[in-house]
Amino acid sequence: MALSELARIVFQTELDNMHRNLAGWISDPDPIQLHDLRVAERRTRAALSEFKILLPDPVSSHFQEQYRWLHQITNPVRDLDVSISHHSMYRRKFPFFLYRDLKPALALLRSRRQVALKQLEGILQSGQVDDILEAWSVQLEDVVAPEKEADLPPAAEHGCRRICERYRSLQEKALALTPQSPASEFHSLRISVKKLRYQIEFYDLALDMKGISRLLSKLKRFQDILGGYQDAIVQIDHFHQLTEDLIKNGAGRPGRPSLERLIPRYQKLIADRKKRSFQQVCWLVSGQTAGRFQRIFLCHPPLPGSIKR
Repeated sequence: MALSELARIVFQTELDNMHRNLAGWISDPDPIQLHDLRVAERRTRAALSEFKILLPDPVSSHFQEQYRWLHQITNPVRDLDVSISHHSMYRRKFPFFLYRDLKPALALLRSRRQVALKQLEGILQSGQVDDILEAWSVQLEDVVAPEKEADLPPAAEHGCRRICERYRSLQEKALALTPQSPASEFHSLRISVKKLRYQIEFYDLALDMKGISRLLSKLKRFQDILGGYQDAIVQIDHFHQLTEDLIKNGAGRPGRPSLERLIPRYQKLIADRKKRSFQQVCWLVSGQTAGRFQRIFLCHPPLPGSIKR
């Protein structure tokens, strides 16, 4: 398969996903559809970077900016959706008296979501996003130029080389992580793991090799663990800010103690996710995992593998 053919398939798949989830969310503002819209947008940005060699620089830069804007305008509603979903979990897991005292906080979050929702609905219904998707659809007709790949190998060979390069870089980043590393480095590692997973998924159609699905599953697990670590940190910051806001609104007395009692639970979660993150680092840089990449993607030169820390 030619690289340009693969790029067109990847771009069109994510464009279709954005169209479907955008239309679905406008008719029914469901958190899952907003999440899926954002996933398709992120994957498109990743593909714009991955297949940049086939695109004119102005086109690649322009749509990177456009899709980054889409991500930014959906951030407020998505963040509130996540916080509200945590409150649903509290209702199932925590004693009634603790959840009851959180009602003022939940009411404040829902009120803020309504405001953010109206703002986002206004933007999405204005046609701005539809215009971006339509412009990108038109560009796809001829922007991925086969003549640009004259000196490039087929998609499978090119993909294997690119995947091995990213895996080597990820090994180095993972080995640099320590228990004293700031949360920003854990977050950066999560983004790198996600980019490698996306990259493998992009080339999977051209590769059609055994062992890829298992590898992707392991990378997704690593990404989720790092995501849980980041999410717990964000929630603690959220509790502090929410407590201050409740006090300012005069509703802090019933909600503040319960919010403060939640913080140790998230601190425990942070410690657990950090421990599990290093277990995943050991898997990622081990000789066994390096060997799996070597066998699947025929990396040259051979990949280093070590679990020494």
